[in-house]
Amino acid sequence: AVVSTQSTGVRIEGYQKQLAQAKKIKSNKQQYNSISKIIKQYPSRDETTKAITETEGEIAALQERKKRLEERVEKQKRQFQVLVYSIQGLQRELSEGAMEVD
Repeated sequence: AVVSTQSTGVRIEGYQKQLAQAKKIKSNKQQYNSISKIIKQYPSRDETTKAITETEGEIAALQERKKRLEERVEKQKRQFQVLVYSIQGLQRELSEGAMEVD
């Protein structure tokens, strides 16, 4: 009877260890599931990389457009300066011509 009680105690101890281990596994699974749900809210690495690549392409295209527009503005400024210079030259010629007529 003493041996039986001891073996029962040993079995109970073994079951308690198994129960503690099962609780730990269950806790880990619950933690994993919680973290997994949070992770699934965000896009995958492939999707993120694709979005970054597309955005970089858009940025490059916009920078190129900005460069073309700036060049256009500079060209128009130069043309305007030439026009103003030409107008001033014509005004001088007209003034000189008016003085000669007098």
